Amino acid sequence: MNHEVLRELDAYRRLFIALNNHREQHAMTPEEPTNKPYPPAVMEELDRNRHRLRALVSAQRIWDRTFTPAEREQLGGNLEQAYTECKGTIGMWMKVRGVSLPRAIIEAAFALQVIDDSTRQWLLREIGDGSKSTEDQLQDAIAAGNLVLVEGPREIYWKGNCIEVDWIRYSALWNFMWILCEQARMGTGVDNTMFGERTRPAYVSQTKNRLRNTADFPSDLANLIRPIGRGTQKLNVPKDQITLFRSDTTERLEMVSD
Repeated sequence: MNHEVLRELDAYRRLFIALNNHREQHAMTPEEPTNKPYPPAVMEELDRNRHRLRALVSAQRIWDRTFTPAEREQLGGNLEQAYTECKGTIGMWMKVRGVSLPRAIIEAAFALQVIDDSTRQWLLREIGDGSKSTEDQLQDAIAAGNLVLVEGPREIYWKGNCIEVDWIRYSALWNFMWILCEQARMGTGVDNTMFGERTRPAYVSQTKNRLRNTADFPSDLANLIRPIGRGTQKLNVPKDQITLFRSDTTERLEMVSD
């Protein structure tokens, strides 16, 4: 048996131990009235999906179809390296989405469409992670005055108001804003290399000017996009005041975790 296979087996042995440890440590949650571990049916479903996610091909699909460019960059920009360092698909999901092991199994399985939404909701309730609905989260973020980007349908809110711009028509500006916000949540700026190989060094500053001159785009928000180096611009909005909602492969809206 080669070293790569041995590493994979060891990684998932550790994940299995962590799953059981999580079950023991969280035997009782505010949503669970009795001091019992997850029911056997829940543990079986979690373990079944853990095995489904083991293969590198599962990590490849999530890398290509679910993770954003910023999330891939957060994992080092290399799938094989991230898969090894994070001990597989589930570990990669935990790192970029900042969730528990059981939640990572559930969400990754749902992203790969190996479980449906009713199974996902059932599992989340059973592990005591039945958080607010996405609509409630969206309304809370808008009411708080956050900079809120909603991928489907495309909408941007600032200080409680919807920015009345046709983001389908101005697709390049939408893409600019999304990546700008992703990077701001990571504490960094953007340069032309993040928008395709053929973009020129002046692309970021020129696109910022287009945004500033777009009718109904708030000038106070545009003024928060500032240069931090040659060819690099950064959105100076605190990360906890930027909320992103993306559409998954089933067009279901979900909030992007830190």
